[in-house]
Amino acid sequence: MELCHSPSCSLFMKQRPLRDNAEHWRQRARESRTIAEQLDDAVAKGTMLQIADAYEQLAQLAEKRQASKS
Repeated sequence: MELCHSPSCSLFMKQRPLRDNAEHWRQRARESRTIAEQLDDAVAKGTMLQIADAYEQLAQLAEKRQASKS
């Protein structure tokens, strides 16, 4: 296995995984709600709102994982 030693790799390696980043998932939820607001089709709008809810659940799970690591 080859390791990357460039500054961009070391920055990436220091970031916590996305699955543990609650703010990442909350941002995705906000984006999904913004898209839903722009949709006229009720089914599509409902689907986007369900996706937003799922992202919120991922954010809550990420917070729980972080709390258990502290």
